Amino acid sequence: MRRASLTCFAAAIVALASDPAASQVPPPSEPILRIETGVHGAGIVRFGVDVGCHTMVTASLDKTARVWALPRDGIGEAKLQRILRPPIGPGGDGRLAAATLSPDGRLAAVGGWGVSSESAGNAVYVFDADSGQLLRRLGNVVGVVAHLIFSSDGRYLAATLTDKAGLMVWETRDWTLVAEDRDYSGGSRGGAFDASGKLYTTAFDGYLRRYGSDFKLEMKSKTLGGREPYGIAVNPKGDAIVVGFNDRSAVDIYDAKDLKHLFAPETAPLNLHSRFYGIAWSTDGARLYAGLAVHSQFGTFPVRIWDQGGRGIGHDAGVAAQFHHATPAVWRCDRIGHARSRIRGDFSKR
Repeated sequence: MRRASLTCFAAAIVALASDPAASQVPPPSEPILRIETGVHGAGIVRFGVDVGCHTMVTASLDKTARVWALPRDGIGEAKLQRILRPPIGPGGDGRLAAATLSPDGRLAAVGGWGVSSESAGNAVYVFDADSGQLLRRLGNVVGVVAHLIFSSDGRYLAATLTDKAGLMVWETRDWTLVAEDRDYSGGSRGGAFDASGKLYTTAFDGYLRRYGSDFKLEMKSKTLGGREPYGIAVNPKGDAIVVGFNDRSAVDIYDAKDLKHLFAPETAPLNLHSRFYGIAWSTDGARLYAGLAVHSQFGTFPVRIWDQGGRGIGHDAGVAAQFHHATPAVWRCDRIGHARSRIRGDFSKR
């Protein structure tokens, strides 16, 4: 049954007041009437899963993020645990484009389009995933927050940004901004840490970048598969990087050591408007998964799966349409029956 709920921002305002990086102009304090249906009211843009594959967070254009408990035994559907409500405003203000969970599933970070009354620009919002309490606002973010990732030890949170705004990295102990790189000539929509703390990013300037564990740029290399690299993932062994593209129906694999091109998994047959956005390896590196966006009238969005670390023949498995950007984040749990039950859950209205 549909029920009207008033979105109250008292907790958010308290967090903003205690954050030295917060804007002097807070977001609207008046409650904004929203219709709560128990699922997202618009498309899901991104989602993240904890290391144990127990919890998932989804970010939506409906301006909410939602935390879901995933079935432990591979049977059943995901269950909504909490609705996260960062500050919103009129029009597109407050739409979400990024979401991630800390490795232990305790923290959820979300971001997207800022609220226009916040003079300091956009922000990343960090929530307690269990209680839904807003813990921190990481402000002074330039550009739309397109992607968020925690390091494998949970010590750092990185944000890649649109509008040529590059990269920002915070230490999660005290949420200090420890690194920033604005030397991007295109928006960045992908990033991934390896187990050693190195960070890799993609950007629409055509470059794949690698940062050391101190977040100093070590190397960058032009991608071959397209001019707009998008999704990215690191092989569990840390020796290879896989990249999907926004402008081409291609997937590339690069050597993590020198960022040289190794090979391209077979992607045919596809139409010219197909794109691979969400990318991931299985936990043992034996399989490669890519969320396929097929721009068609009927909106079919399968996941392509390659064996032999991407060198095998690919086959497709159909999933719900709204998951093409991040489906592999679930499939990397390497529990196919488990993952399918999650993907087919009714997370947003059709």
